[in-house]
Amino acid sequence: MLLLYSIKELKKKNVTAFSIQFNGQGDKTLKKLCKNSGINLIEENFTEEDFWNNILCAAEKIDEPVADYAILPTLKLSEKASKYLCQHCMLQLERCRIKKLSKNKVANLAERLLVPILQE
Repeated sequence: MLLLYSIKELKKKNVTAFSIQFNGQGDKTLKKLCKNSGINLIEENFTEEDFWNNILCAAEKIDEPVADYAILPTLKLSEKASKYLCQHCMLQLERCRIKKLSKNKVANLAERLLVPILQE
């Protein structure tokens, strides 16, 4: 919540926050704070089915997935954020194309936006 307050004080615009909820119960305080701060909140629900669908993936990525109880919701939320960010970058690039920016400018923008995402 301190981070959200700082974003508001810095007058940042077009900010999106991600939150994981369990059993469809989101954090009402977080929702209210985001709404009042003009922050787009994207919530993802984590279910028992998600647990069973992702346990093998977590086992591949870390040595003891059972020891870190938060790894499965974190993996799901990071996947959602990654998809959102890629879509956002592609929209920005399409806007550049529509504005008829030179191919070099579009290529430079693509490199700045997408290369850090793809370097995992």
